[in-house]
Amino acid sequence: MRTRGRYVNALSRASATSTARPPELLLPALRQHARRVAVLYEVGRKYSQQLARTFRARFEDEHAGRVLEEFFYLALETDFLPQLRRVREFDPDVVFLPGSFTDATLVAAQARTVGLDATFLGGDAWSSPLLFQRGAPPGPAYYVELCPRSPEFEERYGRGEEGDAPGCRAVLAYDAVEVIAAGLRTLGPLRAEALESGRDETRRRLRDAIARTDLKATTGRVRFDAHGDRIQGVALQAVESTPEGLRVRPRGWLGER
Repeated sequence: MRTRGRYVNALSRASATSTARPPELLLPALRQHARRVAVLYEVGRKYSQQLARTFRARFEDEHAGRVLEEFFYLALETDFLPQLRRVREFDPDVVFLPGSFTDATLVAAQARTVGLDATFLGGDAWSSPLLFQRGAPPGPAYYVELCPRSPEFEERYGRGEEGDAPGCRAVLAYDAVEVIAAGLRTLGPLRAEALESGRDETRRRLRDAIARTDLKATTGRVRFDAHGDRIQGVALQAVESTPEGLRVRPRGWLGER
């Protein structure tokens, strides 16, 4: 938030920092069941690189028999066959792909070409109805999402002009507005001067009210830590092949609700 040329620390996120949550919450299970992990990430994209770095730091342990190898690709790259051939030679149990759903879809389709058979794992950037529309991954696939499904919200959202199914970002945006509205309600009626000459103080009051938020919203409980990050867990989603095609099914919740 900016006030008269000065920045005020007023950032609160409707979701937890995605570069921390997936590795932190999925690693306990991976440490039990996986020994060899290949990480295929996008160079130059902060989201992808930070997830890869965090994952490596918290998973790799040669003394425990857990090894990790990194592979990378460039932005806008669509031919992943060279990287996937090297991944296959590494023979991983799990391929962690902290990229977008478009990258994951292309990688999954090309993984079959090179005979790579491993479990695929992704972050919240996989969340899209278009995930794996070019073909199923060669093995099981899981990703985390920063919000659980809400049939009630989906029904109300579907009544709009577009009629498209809402994604996670739509639900988080809805909750963000709810948080702001709740903060404004705590301020009570505002006089004209509070929105004019006194607006800096009003902004600070709203910032502090949002920081104290403890609200039951569509995506669950909303509250923030000292850095403005939401304190929450993630939904674990499984991508499964069915006679009707690929389906995404919830497989549980990791961390706090």
